[in-house]
Amino acid sequence: MATVPSTARLDSKGYTILIKKQSSYDDARSVLVKMKEDGVTANVYHYSAALNKALTFQQGLDVLEMMKDDKVVPNEVAYNTLLNRAKDFQQGLSVLEIMKADKVVPNEVAYNTLLNRAKDFQQGLDVLEMMKADKVVPNEVTYGTLLNRAKDFQQGLDVLEMMKADKLVPDEFTYGTLLNRAKDFQQGLDMLEPDEDRQGGAQRSYIQYTAEPREGFPARARCAGNDEGR
Repeated sequence: MATVPSTARLDSKGYTILIKKQSSYDDARSVLVKMKEDGVTANVYHYSAALNKALTFQQGLDVLEMMKDDKVVPNEVAYNTLLNRAKDFQQGLSVLEIMKADKVVPNEVAYNTLLNRAKDFQQGLDVLEMMKADKVVPNEVTYGTLLNRAKDFQQGLDVLEMMKADKLVPDEFTYGTLLNRAKDFQQGLDMLEPDEDRQGGAQRSYIQYTAEPREGFPARARCAGNDEGR
């Protein structure tokens, strides 16, 4: 149990440090209570530190309610921390709805965290559409997470095309994930075949390999169209 000597007079910064040093959520919460008893006003940093100690979504919600009761406005960091405690997509979606109701704009971190809780490809696509509707720009993490939800090769290809349309360059991990969706050897092999219809003719349709593999390693896949010096 967290204890603060009765003779100690901690300032705001001191309480922030004390909360961070607690080993459990209950102890961190007790420090917040002690602050009030000592007449020290808790701010968003104290509550965010306590929120980091939450082990469950409900504990995180409890901290959020404490913040609002004390007229402390949660910021995007606090909401993203709560979102990380969501055990499923529906809980995560509820956090985004609370954020918007509180006039806090979800960023790409919030949307990527929600997408990571999507149960299937369609639900992931729904998150992507929400992002774009809110003028939040998807990044490589967004599309990589969505690609992991693809149930087959064609869905994976669709993600690849969306990435390119958004001017993002797929890397070897992206192509590796797509290869894992190939239904058979031939479909995977087709990714390595030259595509003369592509600009330049010499590019491979999806993946090309470095000419000089590192010692002890096979040739490393990289995305077609990369500069030679990369």
